[in-house]
Amino acid sequence: MSDASNDRDISYRFNPEFQELDSNEQDLLIERWQKQYDDESSLQGPLNLSLGIEIEFILLQIMKDDPSQDSGPDVLRGQEKVHEALSRPMYTHCNRCSDNHEYKLKLNSLMNDTDKKDQGGPYHAWSVGHDLLSVNMDGKFDEQFKSIQEHHIEIRSRILHVDGDTKADARDSICQHRPQVTYREEIEAIYTRLHEEFLTPSSDPIKNAWRMINNQTCGLHVHIGNGGPDRRLPLPTVKNIMNLYFANEKAIDNMHSSTRITGSTLLTNPEFEPYPASPHQQMIDGTMNIPLSAHYMHMAHLNREDPQKYLEHISKNSRDENPALFPNCSFPGDAQLEADAKSMNIAAWNRVIANAETIANLRVVHGERKKYSALNIDHMRLPDSAEGAKQTIEFRQAAGTLDAETALAWVDVLVRLVNYAHGKTVEDVIEECEKIWNDERHSTLDFLATLGFGKKDSQGQKRSVFNDEHGTFEHYKYATGQFKKGRRDYDSLAQEHYQKDLQIAEAYGEEDFFYKIVKANSEMTFDETKPWAVRDKIHDKFMIGAYGQYSKGFLRQLGYEKDWDFRRTEKNELKGRLVVGWVYGETVGDKPLDDEPAVAVASATAAATTSAEEDENEDVQPRPAKRRKHHLKVADEDDSDMDMS
Repeated sequence: MSDASNDRDISYRFNPEFQELDSNEQDLLIERWQKQYDDESSLQGPLNLSLGIEIEFILLQIMKDDPSQDSGPDVLRGQEKVHEALSRPMYTHCNRCSDNHEYKLKLNSLMNDTDKKDQGGPYHAWSVGHDLLSVNMDGKFDEQFKSIQEHHIEIRSRILHVDGDTKADARDSICQHRPQVTYREEIEAIYTRLHEEFLTPSSDPIKNAWRMINNQTCGLHVHIGNGGPDRRLPLPTVKNIMNLYFANEKAIDNMHSSTRITGSTLLTNPEFEPYPASPHQQMIDGTMNIPLSAHYMHMAHLNREDPQKYLEHISKNSRDENPALFPNCSFPGDAQLEADAKSMNIAAWNRVIANAETIANLRVVHGERKKYSALNIDHMRLPDSAEGAKQTIEFRQAAGTLDAETALAWVDVLVRLVNYAHGKTVEDVIEECEKIWNDERHSTLDFLATLGFGKKDSQGQKRSVFNDEHGTFEHYKYATGQFKKGRRDYDSLAQEHYQKDLQIAEAYGEEDFFYKIVKANSEMTFDETKPWAVRDKIHDKFMIGAYGQYSKGFLRQLGYEKDWDFRRTEKNELKGRLVVGWVYGETVGDKPLDDEPAVAVASATAAATTSAEEDENEDVQPRPAKRRKHHLKVADEDDSDMDMS
């Protein structure tokens, strides 16, 4: 092949020169690519973080006011409306001249992703696509929706760079140079334009015919990579990201809507569950954010029954070459790895991840549903598949949002997570994760403090340098309901969003169809995102065993006797099946948590994890070592001293 088909050609499989080679020559080239892809020495040094974001929402079209139809089978009329809105110049702050002015967003034309390759690739500019979403109003407005057309929209960003400003398109700008904006400002500009266009009343009936809503079927997907599709994240960094996300699964669940919290029932009800399933003993068809715990619980369950059964399942359902490589290939020489691969606890699964030798090893464990993982590494592939390779980790857990602050707070957490993971050794992260697994008091704010948010670190020590310029720590204190009542206008971010949604709807008038729809949709969203609903879902997920098993000492310290409550299951049964080593079908004794000394756990407390009620300028003290209410279940919604997961 010519020099044009070099080692950075991310689409070599489709290169005409490659296709002209015979199979032996192609195999040799692929082998060379694989060696280069797995070569960690080429990935040393600091990261050049890049990211992408996918914004999903539903656009409603009132047909009597604007009866225009889709222009073709591949392009929705709603896509055209959004594309038209984003094509007009944006108004933003320029970081070069410190002035505010307009600039034009780099935007792909409306065509399919294959055609976009002719424009330099689909991710060199923003794209307006569509996805499978649903209004899902439980039949409340069936009559009204007979005259309303739904358009399911997904806006996909171009490759954005975390460090440094972006030089935007200078056309139609009054700036004397190419305006420079940050990735945050570019994302904010998108949200601002959407609100202006589709959530602002107008005297123009055609403009007023288009309204935007968001619900539980919508997601916010964030991709993070190492500068673009020609350079992946190092394997140790990927393993650390996975292990930290894994160890903090409860804490991270608490940052999201209850509709984005799911898991596996294999530990306590294996007969019920086909893979993967929900934490509440009911299948959720089309689950699109499967947690790491579900994948690894499935691995352990099949390996416990018969390691060959696991290999057969993976071989049947994996697209990866030689899927049997991991972890079972190492069993003959590593008894500890075999034991970990058959265990039902996060600490063991962390060690399995740490033993992976390639990115492909990690993908294999995720099985046939790897694409729909809450932490999706399926994009980190050799560029030999029809979909191509983004070389990113995709974080799929966040619910869709029409609020830029909420979207950017989650992006900020993920950027910090990746940078933190890159700065640690695999061994250090394993040790840290085991401490988290043993700490029944570890919370969302502890997790954020570990990443560098907050005025104190996870040990309660005051930071010499405080860096939370975007207010992400405060955002999640508010979102998880940890402000004292009266501190803000509302008790939680969920309540504030509900009131703001109603204000938007009221602007159209209470007689407008949109008012009733938004009111009903906002009530549903509030019920899904309010802190006590989220914590109840976490409590149920914990009790069903979807977070795996724990030591007896951990479980003894967890909460009051009244907290052991789940679907009328006897308390000893609940406790016993969560003890490391219990196997489905075994009888649980009368005192399942006895006969083991309590685990001495150092309280890794973050800033504001006591009750987080201190003033912003006051020091937050570490939590006292005392018994408290179960941190996985809400006490009362008017309890001002709630502990958060």
